[in-house]
Amino acid sequence: MFSQELTEKSLLAEMNKRLPQKKLLGSYLPHKGLSKLAELNKRDDFNIEDIGFFIEYGLSFSPAPFDIIPFGYTGGDGCYFAFLTDFGYHKNLEDCPIVFISPTDFNVKKPAWANILFAKNFEDFLSLMIQINFVDIIRFEDLSTLNFSEKIKEIHAELDHFPKTTQSRKSTIQIIRENFKLNKIPNLNDYFTDLKCERESINFLILKDAINLELLSIDRPIEKLSAKLNSNELKDWLNRVNLNSRLAFYRESPYIYQYWKNDYIEILKTIKKQLKEDGFQREVDVLEEEIRYTMLSQKYREIRKKKIRDKD
Repeated sequence: MFSQELTEKSLLAEMNKRLPQKKLLGSYLPHKGLSKLAELNKRDDFNIEDIGFFIEYGLSFSPAPFDIIPFGYTGGDGCYFAFLTDFGYHKNLEDCPIVFISPTDFNVKKPAWANILFAKNFEDFLSLMIQINFVDIIRFEDLSTLNFSEKIKEIHAELDHFPKTTQSRKSTIQIIRENFKLNKIPNLNDYFTDLKCERESINFLILKDAINLELLSIDRPIEKLSAKLNSNELKDWLNRVNLNSRLAFYRESPYIYQYWKNDYIEILKTIKKQLKEDGFQREVDVLEEEIRYTMLSQKYREIRKKKIRDKD
């Protein structure tokens, strides 16, 4: 029994290890605006959580896209904001659009529930969060028609019951406006409609994940994988098709394979190998960490189940 408890502890210790920020970012430098925001957050009169998130670079586990860099968490349902790199199309994080990822809302038939195009850039992101504050209002909604005014009124009515929070929020917003050049976004419906249309234009590859992909190259034709292949067949297919076809598959793999099943690990290993050959080392490191954590988690659950059975 003692030995088993020690194994549980050692597994938990391994699971709690974090991937170094250098590997999370790969060749990207930390986002300057985000770093500035983190410095401001050390002030007594500033609290970034007042506008609906806290700052932390993190991992993107399946079914989220491989080419995102999470930077801000809402604290509910595992939801977070991330820079979308489009597999290196954007050479620095300042140029990256921002997505809102809601892992628990993943739905093969409604991909826009889990992956939401949120902002064209970081300054727009801050402007939106100042207005919206509680990002959960956009979940399961059509952002082109959502009555933002009504939803925001409801949020403010709730905040009015907490005068200290309201005052703190006003202070935080004022300091953000003093330190960042924010774009005015008078009509939120128009903004989100324009963002969606932009990511559906001729320079983008339309994908099942609803956020699409800005093309790295002009490789044509693009071949989509429509049916499951075993890991060996998948390896052959990835070797045969061009880069854009592979990128499309990397994004759409959670919609083709059941990512929550144990055999998805083998698919991830195949993807990792091909990503390495394609030169996406950051994505390789992140995927390797997902595989490591998932395998440790499976082992931990097995030990816990055995322990429960032994007690019975």
